[in-house]
Amino acid sequence: MKPLPILLLQHKLKFNVLANAAGYTWLALVQIALIPVYIFFMGIEAYGLLGFYVTLQAILQVFDFGLTPTLNREVARLSSSSGEASGTGSFVRTVEYIYWPIGILLAVSILVAAPYISSHWIHAETLSEAMVREAIWLMGGLMMIQWPLALYLGGLMGTQRHVLVNGLQIGFSIFTDGGAILVLWLVSPTITAFLKWQILAGILRCLLARQVLWNLLPVVEEAVRFNRAGLERIRHFAAGMSGIALTAIILTQFDRVVLSRLLSLEQFGYYMIAATAANGLLIIVNPVFSAVFPRFSALAAAGNADSVKALYRLSTQLLAILVLPLGVMLCTFSRELLFVWTGNIELARNTAAVLCLLAIGRMLNGLMHIPYALQLAYGWTGLGFRLNVVLVILFVPGVLWMASQYGGAGAATMWAVINAIYVFIGVPLTHRRLLPGEATRWFKEGFFLPLVITLAVIWTGRQVLPSFDEFSLAECAYACLIGMAAIVCSCLGVPEARRWASGEFAKIRQAFV
Repeated sequence: MKPLPILLLQHKLKFNVLANAAGYTWLALVQIALIPVYIFFMGIEAYGLLGFYVTLQAILQVFDFGLTPTLNREVARLSSSSGEASGTGSFVRTVEYIYWPIGILLAVSILVAAPYISSHWIHAETLSEAMVREAIWLMGGLMMIQWPLALYLGGLMGTQRHVLVNGLQIGFSIFTDGGAILVLWLVSPTITAFLKWQILAGILRCLLARQVLWNLLPVVEEAVRFNRAGLERIRHFAAGMSGIALTAIILTQFDRVVLSRLLSLEQFGYYMIAATAANGLLIIVNPVFSAVFPRFSALAAAGNADSVKALYRLSTQLLAILVLPLGVMLCTFSRELLFVWTGNIELARNTAAVLCLLAIGRMLNGLMHIPYALQLAYGWTGLGFRLNVVLVILFVPGVLWMASQYGGAGAATMWAVINAIYVFIGVPLTHRRLLPGEATRWFKEGFFLPLVITLAVIWTGRQVLPSFDEFSLAECAYACLIGMAAIVCSCLGVPEARRWASGEFAKIRQAFV
């Protein structure tokens, strides 16, 4: 079978990445912009409680059992095969029958555990125990609604209708977040009022996402019903994804669980602010991953190995020239960026070191998303699971000791360390099986070369930094210019990204000639 033309791949990938980038950028920027607003209305302890919910929600994803990424992969695979497209609806219905009862059970579990959590786990000083307990009860209701929503969005991404999906996400965000501000401003500036609105908005979002997904599935004459054979076919992949999810949840959330117990709710809120800032890198990572994963799956199913390799090289280098400069900039200008964001000098000074460490870990973790997408596209979940098990063995005792000794900075240090191990072990093992001979090229063109260029540009920019007032907006703007310069220089320095940029520039020039 002849490989798909690389220009066609780049064209489709470009629009999917742009659509995902628009959606993720909007969602992330709105989240970042609203944090100071939420703190203003509800206080830092209430924001810490929201951080606890985010952590709880992530931990409970272990009960997804790998179904969401499996649905994404199967919808992409079945839809690309004319002979199997008719089975897509039955597969979605089968997963629905499993997913909804799980969400209900999780909600009931949270309701039962709320009294213990509010009295023995959460250390609130200004919020009453009764309000904390009521908030956790509401979190249980919100969990039940948001649980199937994640499944439907995963299925929508599998259809590769990325413009539509991200348009829905942006619309959901405007409705939900805009309504939340109005509730806090006009009704009640409390976390309970905030959560009640989230439940109402979540019901509408879930119903709409479900309807859109079913409208996009292939129309078939036979009735859509529970398909046991479909579960048998994907059980190994789903089981592998479940194992990866369990270990990944431990790696990404264990530090927060420990700190929510050790720190006051206020200090935990500060740590979550740093984590949110570091997760800003996901604005870049998630759109690329969401675009290439279903594309890898379709190409792998069709046996287009050459197209897989071409797409892999391009996406790897494009991700590197964006993530590395932004990650290094977060480390270098962490205090300035935190102050401009929150307007709190004391918070910026006390949280800068934690942000720097978390940003290093997130930057390294982001680079592994393309190799990970390749593993999943070929149904190889064993490597990710075994790697995560090794990292968990190192991470759990490391966080327990480091957090008890150094607080948030200690936990953040362990996050950076395990992601460095992840990159230097995971990349060679991935390439040895799926793309033999590509590991050296990945480290050279997808890591070290853009990293060296980035460090040189940002270090030079830091040395010639003009004389600004401490924590000034002008200094932050200068930092952004340095970051943009690092991205441009990195793009010019790596071959695949340079060729892609040259092609795009030529198209723009022809359009104006």
